[in-house]
Amino acid sequence: YVDNLSSFIHKCITYNASDNQTFVISDYINLSTNELINLIAKYMNIKVFIFKFPLKLLKLFFIIIDKKNDFNKLTSSLIINPESSFKIMDWKPDFDFDLAIKKTLVIDS
Repeated sequence: YVDNLSSFIHKCITYNASDNQTFVISDYINLSTNELINLIAKYMNIKVFIFKFPLKLLKLFFIIIDKKNDFNKLTSSLIINPESSFKIMDWKPDFDFDLAIKKTLVIDS
């Protein structure tokens, strides 16, 4: 969520512990793309249809076009642990995930 990101960047600018550090941050929530789509649809009161596509067929396609590595990137999970960044910077996200999604979608909470 952009407000959490800008808050963290502001903390980096004003806090000496950030000097020469590289940080990984998140909102603590690990969601699949399907889960995110369903959550957004729920808040927008719309129905979505997510169909399953055979991964083996998709993988074959990527192999044929010589992009097997891209297939692995596309279908693998990206899960990060921001704990060390939060500890170094003595920071935590200002907005919880549900509120952030609602604000992003401009839904009053």
